[in-house]
Amino acid sequence: MRLVHLRLVLPLSACGLGLWLAAAEPSVTGLLRQTNGEVLLTSVADAGSYYRIETSENLSDWKALVTVRSTGNEQLLDVAAPPLSRRVYRALPLGGTNVFTGDHLSTGNGNAILRPIGHASVAVSWNGRTLYSDPSDQNSNGPRFTGMPLADVIVVTHTHSDHFSSTRLTALLKADTVIFAPQSVYTAMSSTAPATLRSRTTVLANGATGSAHGMTVKAVPMYNMSNTNHPQGTGNGYVVTLGGKKIYFSGDTEDIPEMRALTGIDAAFVCMSLPSNMTVDAAASAVRQFRPRMVFPYHFRQSTTTFDVARFKMLVGTDLGIEVRQRTFY
Repeated sequence: MRLVHLRLVLPLSACGLGLWLAAAEPSVTGLLRQTNGEVLLTSVADAGSYYRIETSENLSDWKALVTVRSTGNEQLLDVAAPPLSRRVYRALPLGGTNVFTGDHLSTGNGNAILRPIGHASVAVSWNGRTLYSDPSDQNSNGPRFTGMPLADVIVVTHTHSDHFSSTRLTALLKADTVIFAPQSVYTAMSSTAPATLRSRTTVLANGATGSAHGMTVKAVPMYNMSNTNHPQGTGNGYVVTLGGKKIYFSGDTEDIPEMRALTGIDAAFVCMSLPSNMTVDAAASAVRQFRPRMVFPYHFRQSTTTFDVARFKMLVGTDLGIEVRQRTFY
């Protein structure tokens, strides 16, 4: 990429901020180093346009951070910056419509883009394929699927309607879609209308592994210990491996030993809510135990004070190098 495409450079050093701006849009227009070393970026672009923010430590090796659909002005907190002595940024325009937006995870075969849809629903775009975890229309999710690609792989954790929706699953199907689900979800699918759901579904018990479209899907336990809302063995969390990187979807679970025992997780979607999931403190404690490289807290109402993401982030801390990515699920 030619240097003319560079929108703004910020070296992160004890000497302060050095800025270099080009006139073209989109642009990173402001940078503010936080007391914990994170960097708050402000950026501008024409409303409705798409652009990608990239980072580099040497002006030659650039990595995508996030792809954005502009509202005109955006703010983004770069939580990977604290341990770095130097970091530069640029914003690159993207053509087309319905561009897949979200956080980038570098893999051995291109970037995976991780996109929150809402509540417990997440989409991942990778290598020309699209993965959905727990696609459901509950919690005002329905319109958020508008313009989204059809599914190559779907993982469903359990039968509760905020995680499992036959209507939404059917709407996402194409000729070679593969669904992974526990037996309880397979049983809950209608055997007559639409019968295609069962025919596309591979049943996985806890500990079992399947594969489709270059992705490996391992079912891991998710359950409650303090109540019977999610009995052990009836639902699955998932570890999805793509391009050598592992993404964990917790589903509905408490702070169980099997989650704490996970290793090598690159991105984790970790649930917080009561009475079926974890408190902020329990979720942070578990995350510090299994140490994903980045974590997305989800399955909580961001308007409530009970599930304070700022507290979650504070409890996870910065000493283990875990990036807490706070994204909008409601």
